[in-house]
Amino acid sequence: MKNKLLPADDAPSLNGLTPYQESLRYMDNARAHFKQAGKTNGHYKDPKYVKTASGVAYLGVLLAMDEWLRQRNVAKPKTNANESYYRTQLGRLDKKALASYNDVYEIFHLGGYYRDLNNVAVFDTAFSEAMKLIDRIR
Repeated sequence: MKNKLLPADDAPSLNGLTPYQESLRYMDNARAHFKQAGKTNGHYKDPKYVKTASGVAYLGVLLAMDEWLRQRNVAKPKTNANESYYRTQLGRLDKKALASYNDVYEIFHLGGYYRDLNNVAVFDTAFSEAMKLIDRIR
């Protein structure tokens, strides 16, 4: 049985913004933090700003994924959702979304936030995949 899609205009308002607008706001903030990190030879220089930017970007994607799942009547878990929840739901509903989520999780959350990844081209890829996910709730 297919889930009935809920209209995007039924989405809860966050700070007076739709989830789409709020997700874009997070991504804009992440870009600003990456800019503050500075670049040299294709790598960001300041890990503090890379960690901050990575965390903010990942949270922006999670906002979008929560909305995307809400539109498909997927119940949120009673406890905090974790990456396995998102992987399970996305894998069940849309394999392309799962592939994009996996890239975003590996690059922003693990690589940028925890493992000091600083390659500009890799983060550009993550932004591209993140926007594919965010645009799903437009």
